[in-house]
Amino acid sequence: MILVLLLLAASAYGETDPARLNRAAALAREHKWAEAEATLKGVEPPNAPGERIAFHRLRAAVASGLGHHREAAEEMRSALRWSPANKDLLLATAVAERAAGEIDAAIQHFRAVPETPAVLTMLAEIYELRGDHLQAVKAYQRAAELAPNEEQYRLNLALEFMRHDTFDAAIRTLEPMRSPRSRVLLALAQFAVEKNQEAAKALLDASDLEPGWSAPVEILGELQMQQMSAPDAAAVDRVCAWADRIQQGHAEALCGGLVLRLAREENDRANAGDIVDRLRTAANKAPEDATAECELARAYDWLERWTEARAPAEVCSRLRPEQPEVQARLARVYQRLGLTELARTAFEKQKEASAKQAKAEDERRATVQRFILGSTKQN
Repeated sequence: MILVLLLLAASAYGETDPARLNRAAALAREHKWAEAEATLKGVEPPNAPGERIAFHRLRAAVASGLGHHREAAEEMRSALRWSPANKDLLLATAVAERAAGEIDAAIQHFRAVPETPAVLTMLAEIYELRGDHLQAVKAYQRAAELAPNEEQYRLNLALEFMRHDTFDAAIRTLEPMRSPRSRVLLALAQFAVEKNQEAAKALLDASDLEPGWSAPVEILGELQMQQMSAPDAAAVDRVCAWADRIQQGHAEALCGGLVLRLAREENDRANAGDIVDRLRTAANKAPEDATAECELARAYDWLERWTEARAPAEVCSRLRPEQPEVQARLARVYQRLGLTELARTAFEKQKEASAKQAKAEDERRATVQRFILGSTKQN
């Protein structure tokens, strides 16, 4: 790289400034930022206003490409001084200041630009960075009002509500919408406020609307596993059909875990062997998958097959040490096997986990926050 820079500097010697500016611009278009920076060294800024603005914008682009965001913001402010009312320059300066973390300056310049949904969205994101949730909501709401037929702006508003646990407002925003992404977000908001049946229905809707998108079914399985009530039969069928189709360990663990819950709810052991086989297969395919190991341990515990329960219960305890139920199960397995000291240690871990465990409501909301971003990206 040093040799390349030296060669560039040598080749630039004696070249006119306009020619060097043109070559630097060409290099920048190719994202060859270091070479562009070397080419610009020593170039005098032009005197004509339009050329001077282009000069500073080029330097800003190069600085940004190199990750020098404060320098890029300063270059954009230099360009803006030559045309303070230029809307494009105001917007570009605001974007550069946002990247540099200069939040107040960015807000000032965003506010000077005419309102459009895109500008308002960027402004809302800036407010969020500053921790001003109310102003962020107002900006997202205004963006949605200006573009009532563009779903993304209403999704942005709903996401803002959900990030701050304002789930009822998010539900009101999302209920009229009928796209797969909106149905997934609606389900997450409903789950957060313990509307489990409604959440299952929304995820089934999302899956129907876009059968090739796996996220709604996977989230359906995860949420059904977490709820205290028995899983929804239609949800179990959908998750198991998906698991059978993709033959992937975690998917099979979700299916097996949900079928196990239904069987335990009805105390029906007629298909216990099939349930264990599915969960064992899931654990073999994904040996470090907590769901597979924990559900296999749960199945053996239910069937009182203590010797077989030990290994998955120990793995589950290692993977989910924060869950009191997991530690209690391991303690029970040890106790049934006559391993008194190990049982005592597991009971102590259960007490520690119980003392640290958050409320169920907090766990639900943590699940929602975990899925908020990743779950809405279509595969």
